[in-house]
Amino acid sequence: MITSIEKLQEDIFCDTDYKIRYSGFATTDVLNVLERTFYGTHGLSYRHRNVRERAGKTLHPHFFTLYKRDTSIGTFCLSERIIINKGYPEKGFYGRYLSILPEYGGKGLGTLLKEKAYDYIRKTEPRSLIIYSYIEEANRYSLNLSRKQGNKLAGYYEVLSFSRFNPKIFSGFSRLEKERIDEFKRLFKEYYSAYQLVILDYIGQNNNYFVIRKKGEIIAGVQAVPAHWQFKSIPGLSGFVAQNILPFIPKLSKVFNAKNYHFIAFDSVYVKEGFENLLPFLFESVLAAFNCHSGLYYGDANSPLTKSFKSSDRGFLSKIESEIRPMIMISSHNSHSHWEPMEKGPFYVSAFDQV
Repeated sequence: MITSIEKLQEDIFCDTDYKIRYSGFATTDVLNVLERTFYGTHGLSYRHRNVRERAGKTLHPHFFTLYKRDTSIGTFCLSERIIINKGYPEKGFYGRYLSILPEYGGKGLGTLLKEKAYDYIRKTEPRSLIIYSYIEEANRYSLNLSRKQGNKLAGYYEVLSFSRFNPKIFSGFSRLEKERIDEFKRLFKEYYSAYQLVILDYIGQNNNYFVIRKKGEIIAGVQAVPAHWQFKSIPGLSGFVAQNILPFIPKLSKVFNAKNYHFIAFDSVYVKEGFENLLPFLFESVLAAFNCHSGLYYGDANSPLTKSFKSSDRGFLSKIESEIRPMIMISSHNSHSHWEPMEKGPFYVSAFDQV
């Protein structure tokens, strides 16, 4: 069993030039690397501007930091959680924050870092588990590293934009009371009972779960996750417009500014069957509550909820969004679970884990 001591640190690999240090929290060295990191090697490229806040809220983190002598030059995190696959719980680790500083790229250090991280988890966690990650299809570097570790493609999901120039709060909208979170999690678990990779931990975080009620019944809900990105490049004609035209038009720059993009990630989305048309009203109300003008939704490409939302009025930003096809990569270790093969989906996609 992996220790739960928050501030455990130990060196798990050393050779003449490099060492890898494990830590149960985001150290200063980890944060320094992440603040310099742009994600994506081809096409879309961006970095997290609020990484110090976000990394500190990572769910049960296991960070692995690569050093050249005493200088931190890379990091990788495996976030430990209980995932629910078609109703059955399983130990899982979500891989994120893979970063090698550019001046040290092309030397196989990313492969070394992930290999030692996977080995550490497998050796210290005796139970069955799965390791998974979300990787953009155009990010060949991360994709190749994932495949080298035995991860296989399980499915795709979509990233859909939503925006409003003047968002307003609609009737029935409110924050979910803290005392009702556990009750709601049971409803949420039932709603996603046919899905895999479901996690419940982010519901209610920072008291930011919002709902729409009808006659006292919760008919729609979402966890709001404020995020802040800076884009280095966005592919296609829409990317050119977003980077070179929108920032200079005051009204349009409210919904998207490539160098200073504030948005809400819509996580843990719930809609009672038959009320899917309320999702845009819920999201708009959340934007109004945060004085924000745009957000991102992440969902299995084949799920009814994603299809319904995709065809709704998602605002100006959806007219120029670039198509992004992230992949769900999964490996299983000593697993004897009772659900169908992972490739059959559908999959729950966490927005929090991507911002």
